[in-house]
Amino acid sequence: MSRRAAVLALLALPFASATAPAQPSLPDPSYTVVNNTGQTLELLFVSPVGSRDWGPDRLASRPLPSGSSRLVRLDPRDGCRQDLRAVFRDGTVQDLRDANTCAARVLTLGPPQPPPEPRLELRNTGRQPIAAAYVSPSGVPDWGMDQMTVHPLPPGGVFRLELPPGACRYDVKVLYADGATEERRGLDLCARPRVRFP
Repeated sequence: MSRRAAVLALLALPFASATAPAQPSLPDPSYTVVNNTGQTLELLFVSPVGSRDWGPDRLASRPLPSGSSRLVRLDPRDGCRQDLRAVFRDGTVQDLRDANTCAARVLTLGPPQPPPEPRLELRNTGRQPIAAAYVSPSGVPDWGMDQMTVHPLPPGGVFRLELPPGACRYDVKVLYADGATEERRGLDLCARPRVRFP
């Protein structure tokens, strides 16, 4: 290569680097944690979803009193979806799984919430009496026993059933007096306990 060509090549380098496509920036998964639990947060661990290692204490041995907040900085290369583990002064552990910390810029830790309480309010809006009603968690193949305490449930009648706290999704099956059956599956009995048949 001639000296002139070498000089021209060196002069072209800044232009080549200026026109190179910029690498897209990764979203920032850092977030602010707010402690509203009523007790001091001693340790906070954060790790990418699926990781078996919780990593270091993100509070850096500086406990977070209730009513306080702190910015938790995370490496964008670890992604947005994080698992969190909070350890309180009394030894209580609270886990938060698969949190999208890119979307939720503030994560508030509060008192543990009681489990949801599903219930069924079955209303017979048809002309046939309902002879039996079966209720089971969604996905369970066995319908179990008839849950009705009023036999039969006349047209216009209402039957109410309290269900164990926890799961909300249930399947409901009714047996009419003429032998016909009808099913509803995947009902959210925590959010919508009122179910009408037919």
